Amino acid sequence: MYFSFDVFRYNFEKLRTVNGDGKKGGEQTSGLAVFFAVDMVQRQFATPRLDLNPDNRPHREGVTSKFIELLCVGTTVDNMELQVNNLGQVNIGVKKLANRLSSNFLTTRLKAGSTATGTIGYPGRPAPLLTVGHEVAPGNEWGTEKSEDWQSNFMLFLSGRNCEEDTFPLVVYLLRNFNFENVVGTGAVEPNEKLVSALRTRFTDEVAEYLIENSTIPDEWDSAGFFSDIPINVSQYEELVNVHDEDEKVMTIPFEETEVDETVTKNLILYGPPGTGKTYRTAEITLRACGFWRDELVEDRREVMDIFRYLQENGRVEFVTFHQSFSYEEFVEGMSARVMDGNIEYYIKNGIFKKVCNKAFDDEQGKNYVLIIDEINRANISKVFGELITLIEYDKRAGEENEVEVTLPYSQELFSVPNNVYIIGTMNTADRSIALMDMALRRRFEFEELMPQPELLRRITFGEDEIDLRILLETINKRITLLLDRNHTIGHALFMHVSTLGDLISVIKGKIISTLQEYFYGQWDKVGIVLGDHRKSPELRLIVEDESFDIEELLGKNDYNDQLEQVYIVNPLFGTDDQQDFAIIKSIYS
Repeated sequence: MYFSFDVFRYNFEKLRTVNGDGKKGGEQTSGLAVFFAVDMVQRQFATPRLDLNPDNRPHREGVTSKFIELLCVGTTVDNMELQVNNLGQVNIGVKKLANRLSSNFLTTRLKAGSTATGTIGYPGRPAPLLTVGHEVAPGNEWGTEKSEDWQSNFMLFLSGRNCEEDTFPLVVYLLRNFNFENVVGTGAVEPNEKLVSALRTRFTDEVAEYLIENSTIPDEWDSAGFFSDIPINVSQYEELVNVHDEDEKVMTIPFEETEVDETVTKNLILYGPPGTGKTYRTAEITLRACGFWRDELVEDRREVMDIFRYLQENGRVEFVTFHQSFSYEEFVEGMSARVMDGNIEYYIKNGIFKKVCNKAFDDEQGKNYVLIIDEINRANISKVFGELITLIEYDKRAGEENEVEVTLPYSQELFSVPNNVYIIGTMNTADRSIALMDMALRRRFEFEELMPQPELLRRITFGEDEIDLRILLETINKRITLLLDRNHTIGHALFMHVSTLGDLISVIKGKIISTLQEYFYGQWDKVGIVLGDHRKSPELRLIVEDESFDIEELLGKNDYNDQLEQVYIVNPLFGTDDQQDFAIIKSIYS
């Protein structure tokens, strides 16, 4: 027994935005889908905190799978997703839902949360339903939970829709194609009991109960035609695509377009220490290349990222992270296998770079496309790019004076790189110096260095005194440069959200000291020098001897003791007394 298609369509219409605000409706829908996907995986693994670290595949893949399940109502005969990118509308997806989730949440937002001071709410608007950046284990802050205020904020995601604050249309959508005969306790007379039982098979109790508490169940529940013996099929969902084809055009109205910045280079690598703004600079360059940049956006980071995500969702921006095992087959093309009618079938699968190039060639308007390669220095460039390393040069692209075509090894197709494709790479110099990069890559890319910008930082007041974060960071980085090199300096981004002494203590304990430990491989004396301990009185030192290690008591008296190094730890009193903590931190530079 399933909801009938007529009931689904009626309630689906009630989820539509009243004024056709596609941008707002899309944000609401995406935020709800991520929230529900997280809730479903919380239920699956019986945990309130998910570990969405890239190394934890069960949780990450679970959220991805549920996100797709929530927003994909079927696939067309040519394997295109029928997506609900805005509740109340079905459209044929330009970009795979898995890619949208990866670029908007699993990569950008979670990565920001893992390096932020404290937690970050998601989505940013209309209000948070989740918080990211929770500690799962030492050094792993990829934890995600429901926001404490999710119930208070939930109705904002239905704001401006025909259903107003009635969640019943949303319940019908969530339980589309659900067989109520499978619900335990279907003998219950009351519809709300049946619905709660049904929702509990997919969602946590708190979410299931909240949705039904705010539902107005129609009197027609027991009438003929409310339920059907068969589930809704793909062709019926496709009817909704046709019905709302005109509305879909409204939903995809772009942001204000400007002129393409012709000064943007087509092959660019941004390099510098971690935390120096490479991600934001990448977004700015992308907007310039695609014709969406305006000078006033310098003061509006949120809109920059909104436009950036819009370009991703519309297939004009692709993102990939290189790693040591990344291959030509993933980047350009290779052989893959699939099962068809019980038999294994081999076929040629296009890699991300070839896909971007094909879309750029097919764009009749000649719009620009951007491929962003994070950690470009981690892969074997010669193997990944192969023969295409020559084709990316400006004068050898399609339509240019020295255009070059090559025959691809698997498909045997003639291939060239279109001149409306931009490649932006990023590299972290703390991992590998630019001097060690592949020479072929260095010749074909321009490089832009991004170093720490202490001048962007503020002062922290405490009583009648203050700590100047600008001077603090400058002092730390000068010492690192002298002891190591400038490639390992600390980025200003770690301090950008610091506004209180407590924030600063958390950054120093959780980020700065651990980074210095990694840089100096356990050479605690150098960690102490960077933090100014060599100039401080003992009570103000951040790195101190571990008094629990009495070498003579542990090993007795022997000639070997003189060769042993003292064991050091972070001052256990740091973070326990604000007055003392303030003095410890200020003495780093003062």
